[in-house]
Amino acid sequence: MKQSIRWLALTATLPLWLAAVRAEIPAAAAEQIARSNQHFVVTIRATLKMSVRVNGATAQEQGETPIECPATVVSTAGLVAASSMLLDPVGSMMPGPMRMERQGQIIEVQFVSRLEAVRLLLPDKTEVPAKIVMQDDDLRLTLLAPELGPGDKSAKYPAVALEHNAVPAPFSSFLLLGRTGASFQREPCLYSGVICAILAKPRTAFLPQVQPAVPFMGLPFFAADGRLLGIGSVTFRALSAAQLPPAMQNLSMLPVIVPAADVRDFVARAGKSTPRKPASAPHPPPAA
Repeated sequence: MKQSIRWLALTATLPLWLAAVRAEIPAAAAEQIARSNQHFVVTIRATLKMSVRVNGATAQEQGETPIECPATVVSTAGLVAASSMLLDPVGSMMPGPMRMERQGQIIEVQFVSRLEAVRLLLPDKTEVPAKIVMQDDDLRLTLLAPELGPGDKSAKYPAVALEHNAVPAPFSSFLLLGRTGASFQREPCLYSGVICAILAKPRTAFLPQVQPAVPFMGLPFFAADGRLLGIGSVTFRALSAAQLPPAMQNLSMLPVIVPAADVRDFVARAGKSTPRKPASAPHPPPAA
């Protein structure tokens, strides 16, 4: 479906370390937002195994690749929201078989991937085994949960507040909360920027102006008053059976913020294991 852009502005994004100096967000307020929410940002570690099937038969084992990506704790039961694109890039871009022509014959090629040895790395540096609970191909988010062993008791996790969330006004500022890599001890860090567009169709989404080097997928975005805007993701059109390989060169991804209301609905559906609703949940008034 064609996306409808309601507001659009060309803006600049400033990556910052542990502080935001935009006039709309005082540094002290930004630091308080980081301190209050840093425990909600965790890291997912896993091993991605891939194979190639040709006409339904496994033709080649592609080996395995270590995966490490950020995620946001979205429930006190330990559910975390992560980017499906970061967890399984090939499966996200090419979810089904692709048809190719060779020597006058049509062959069907499918890349099959699976995650193994999934773990949550918590802010206190402890690791917890985890499992995939639900994926939403529209939001391009995946929910994971701690995996309990025999005799294990469920723990209560600090989680970002999905209630009382905010919707950004055009040209308003945001704060993106993330973590540095292992080289910098995975310390919390902030990036500030501006909402450059609001998508109305096919579903509501906020478009942040982010630089290519700034990580944002699976991470929480906050309004200047500290309320949650949503979780970072991407939107793009997955490749169809007739689009490989030429379309790979034209595959463009658009950074989006999945509204907190839709994340809340996603978490609720995971608890009930119900099909996804076709429309976005109602959103609160824009943030001041």
